[in-house]
Amino acid sequence: MDNDNTSECGAPSALIIAVGSSNPAKIRSVEQAFQQIVDGRVQLHLEGFSVSSGVPDQPMGDEETKLGAKNRAMASFEAFKEKHSGQEPHLSVGLEGELEE
Repeated sequence: MDNDNTSECGAPSALIIAVGSSNPAKIRSVEQAFQQIVDGRVQLHLEGFSVSSGVPDQPMGDEETKLGAKNRAMASFEAFKEKHSGQEPHLSVGLEGELEE
């Protein structure tokens, strides 16, 4: 995977996104959201990683949920770098659900 592929205007021709989940439905949801944003202008390459959120399995409230999502995004960024010999993804995404009190 080559992170240096760029278009004539200097923008990446492929957007590499690390996702903090190995759940195919969650990865597909992230892909669909980004497809709407890029509207076919760049290719998307998503790779999911099973990473810890660092919060309880059923986070309660916005603060725990936001922290879990942030932790997953950061952990997937690091997991991608480790797997790809230091190469960084363009973006990393963390998803976390919550229970309301």
